[in-house]
Parts: sequence; C-alpha cells; structure tokens
Amino acid sequence: MNKIGIVICYCDFEIASSLDLDSFTAALQKVQGVSFARGFKGLFDTSNQDVLTELIKKEKPDGMVVASCSPHIHRQIVEAIVEESGLDKRSFTMVSIKPESGNGKGARDFSEGAIETITSAVKELRTRKLAAVTSIPMIKKALVIGGGVSGIHAALDIANGGYEVFLVERTPSIGGNM
Repeated sequence: MNKIGIVICYCDFEIASSLDLDSFTAALQKVQGVSFARGFKGLFDTSNQDVLTELIKKEKPDGMVVASCSPHIHRQIVEAIVEESGLDKRSFTMVSIKPESGNGKGARDFSEGAIETITSAVKELRTRKLAAVTSIPMIKKALVIGGGVSGIHAALDIANGGYEVFLVERTPSIGGNM
C-alpha cells in the first residue's frame, strides 16, 4: 500500500490539549506513503462520520490509520465507515495516542511519541499484503455417519432444511440399539 490516509480523533480534554494539531498533522504528512493526515474534533459524531466517508471516497487511499484516545471503543464505527467508503476493512488499523496524565512529560514528548506510534502503523500497513478474497460455492449436501436414532434424526433434520443427505451405517440395517 502506497497511499495511506491518517485520521486523528481529538477532543478538547484529551488529545487537543496535549499537542499542536496543525504541526502534528504537518509532521505526519511528511511520512513516506502518507497521502493525507487530518484531525477531526469528535470524529465519532454522526456529522463527522459522513465527512470522513466522503474524504475516503475522494482521496481513495489504499489504507487508513485512525488514531484516537480509545480505539477499542470506536473500532466498530470505523469499520462501518471504512466499508461504506469502499475501502477493504483489512486495510486499516487503529492506534491509541492517549496522553498519560501526570506522567511528567510535556506536550512535545507526547507529540513525538504519538508520531512514532502512527509512523509505525503506517510502515506496517505499507508492508501488509492482503490475501485475495475468494468465494466458494455452497454445495447443499451433507454426510451423516451413523444410522442410529440420533443419526436418523440428524439426517431428517438436514433433509428438511433442503440439503441432500447421505446416511452411512456400518451395519446392514439402521436403527442402532433400540
């Protein structure tokens, strides 16, 4: 993947208070393979989700890195946005850039750490090989081994579901021990 998009979700009380967003996105824009880097205040608000969907459709990245303070909470929303945009959901990753409170580090240290985290994710995406998705036709046949009461019951249930059933029993008659 050679065209990676970066999206940063921020809010006033977490990430925005710990970094200068303009210089942060400018630094990320210089990372090899990055086609765009944008910050969204409250990325997971409905209006911003629509804007992000349109951005992905317009820029047509090969992959996406989404950085936020709580990626585990927002993963399903991002997957839906990515799929709606036409991007393969296997071609995005989410990273956490939540600043640690009271860690004694300044905003500069936080910015450098967040840039390193996002740059690592971009490098990983650039080298990721997506296997081709293939579909295998469904064959509506089933094999039931054992012609006892349970095997007969299973074969009838499967046949009633519209499948052709092959019932195999090792003895000359079905029924098992009744």
